[in-house]
Amino acid sequence: MRTELDEMFAAAGLKAPRDITECSTLLTSREIVLHTDAIAPLPMLIGVRDNLLDMLPLHLDTVPRAIGITLPADRSVSHEARVLVDALTE
Repeated sequence: MRTELDEMFAAAGLKAPRDITECSTLLTSREIVLHTDAIAPLPMLIGVRDNLLDMLPLHLDTVPRAIGITLPADRSVSHEARVLVDALTE
């Protein structure tokens, strides 16, 4: 994501910000944005559903629209969940 954002700034003829905080935790990123003058790339659903945040009208062509699947490590999932996972990974 960092490379894509740097390229976006360069393509617009702008220098990338000097003060950069990299954070992989969505809740922490949200708190940083809420309590500082920072901006952050967050999933669109967070921006749409959080009335304390505003979204910038940006589109990153290089960011895939893939989804991830999180499964419990200590047990198997139900048959219905397995059917869904199989359908998503086809």
